[in-house]
Amino acid sequence: MKPRPGLVAVALAAAAGLLWAATGEKPSGPPDAGASAAPPGRAEPAVWTAARDAGLTSPRCVAADAARGRVFVLGTDGRVYTCDLHGALLSSFPLPDTSRGNPQGIALARNGDLLVADTHYSRILRLSADGRVRAAHGRRGTGPGEFDWPTAVAEAPDGSLWVSEYGLQDRLQKLSADGAPLLLLGGSGPAPGQFRRPSGLAVAADGEVYVADACNHRVQVLGPDGTYRRSIGGEDAGEASLSYPYDVALGPAGEVILAEYGASRVRVFSCDGRPLASLGGPGRAPGLFACPWGVAVASGLLLVADTGNHRVQAFVLDANVCGFGFVVSGCGLPPRQAANAKPQTKDP
Repeated sequence: MKPRPGLVAVALAAAAGLLWAATGEKPSGPPDAGASAAPPGRAEPAVWTAARDAGLTSPRCVAADAARGRVFVLGTDGRVYTCDLHGALLSSFPLPDTSRGNPQGIALARNGDLLVADTHYSRILRLSADGRVRAAHGRRGTGPGEFDWPTAVAEAPDGSLWVSEYGLQDRLQKLSADGAPLLLLGGSGPAPGQFRRPSGLAVAADGEVYVADACNHRVQVLGPDGTYRRSIGGEDAGEASLSYPYDVALGPAGEVILAEYGASRVRVFSCDGRPLASLGGPGRAPGLFACPWGVAVASGLLLVADTGNHRVQAFVLDANVCGFGFVVSGCGLPPRQAANAKPQTKDP
């Protein structure tokens, strides 16, 4: 989808203001919309050097707390990095245990707590924003309330928790706020209501659950009671085709925003599955991606965990059209030689 002229103007103005906030330098004026150095969808980012210097590498997932002005980035070094909305590093803390492996998912609870899918420890952690463990739910197993490799967690409007897992089983579970098992559904397969590596979750205000069903190359939408409602994308779905969607977030008007790991891009769909926009493609330049794992939306920004490029990129997101403006910031390490990674279907 090509940006509309009005959208480009809005996005450029927003980009100018945010670059000022991130760098401390006031721009002389809005960027020139016709400048060849800044094609639609891309611009030079302001690097979040504080997070880079702190050692952030291969960000796997990102969660945003717009109300409190914080962004939480989960790295593959077993730490959570907390930045403000302009990329300044506020703090970082290690996760409790990482000798077996690092977590894959992080999400925000409505009270400001962090929810972590502690993959290799077969549990869900509830942490304070500074890393103190408030609760741990689950243990290794196949029964209700037990997990093999939990990949993602999301809080529903009623405070219950949805958890995706793979390994011994590809399924979803719903837990009460205090961790009691409520629902268990799914199983490995391509049929509606079955999953192959469910790897990202988002819950809408009406309780609908969006599941990034990565190895089925689709997003499945479930009702609050877990019943199948519809699918978005697919491996052979024309313009709506997807390649290993690893994470899902919901836009300001209910748009479905995906980190498409297999195509190194971000896709946007309407809630009923119509393709709306595509951003990026393989590469190391600003606005391009290398196997992105995570997406989040906050305060008019789309945040992308650009995993293979060892950075987070932030884009202006127009709330009315759900089009993309210009890259306005990035954090993490400078682009490196990205491995020629194939989409992962087994534990990383």
